[in-house]
Amino acid sequence: MASIWQCMLVLPDGRRFAGASEGLAFEELTPVPDTEVRDTIALALMGVAASAACGDFTAFASAPSEMQLLGFKAREISAQPESVRALLQEISCIPQCAAGMSSMGPLLFAIFDGGDTSVQRHVVEIATRYDATVQGPFSFRNTGFDIS
Repeated sequence: MASIWQCMLVLPDGRRFAGASEGLAFEELTPVPDTEVRDTIALALMGVAASAACGDFTAFASAPSEMQLLGFKAREISAQPESVRALLQEISCIPQCAAGMSSMGPLLFAIFDGGDTSVQRHVVEIATRYDATVQGPFSFRNTGFDIS
């Protein structure tokens, strides 16, 4: 039986970029070296997409965490306060947990095999220490898109 992957959202107190501040961040944080762009694309296709398509959570779990260290995403994270970066790092260290920051942040995500309640418990414990709001767990809709 295939495992059900779940996601928790963690919202710490961090910088929110929108409008002019977001435009300025794009100007300041680019360009990104070509090698990092290629490595990010490789992780997205061969790490995230391929392992998700195969239902291989063990292979999947490391790819988003590795992507947080490269390219524009690494620069987005660097623009967040130390507390957000430390929280992301701690969540990323939970075994069998894929963690990352959404868009420009500060919203973080933790994806895990839903059968592993220890990951959920660890995410809540870590987030609580940082006074971050936790939502979830949420299950993914793994059936694809339906047209009615």
